[in-house]
Amino acid sequence: MSDKIAFRGLKASVVAIGLALAPLAASVPSEAAVTARYVGSIAKTQAVANVRFERFRRYVSMTGQVSSGAYQYAFEVNIVGNSGYGTMVSLRENTRFRVHVQLTANGFVLTANPFRGRATYDFTRG
Repeated sequence: MSDKIAFRGLKASVVAIGLALAPLAASVPSEAAVTARYVGSIAKTQAVANVRFERFRRYVSMTGQVSSGAYQYAFEVNIVGNSGYGTMVSLRENTRFRVHVQLTANGFVLTANPFRGRATYDFTRG
């Protein structure tokens, strides 16, 4: 396979990921990481999520921290298309659990323990 054909495949993947993140990265070059701030609520307390998106060949890495009152979390999710699974860690209790993230037009929906218990939180750009 020639390098030219491989480059076209890579370019198509980057374009597809770029379209999925268009609301978040409209003015950022494709090789740069994008950071954003989101607001939501956890246990009826305002939550702030500071998030970093970084594009790779086949997925987008979404990392960040969520703070809400006494709650502090760090997370990492691999996004393929407009959703993905990852891990969230409670920085207060030092516990780890699975999460699912669904990107939306103006933010994301985070589901803690998506395979049991399912607590869902909406975050919007802000």
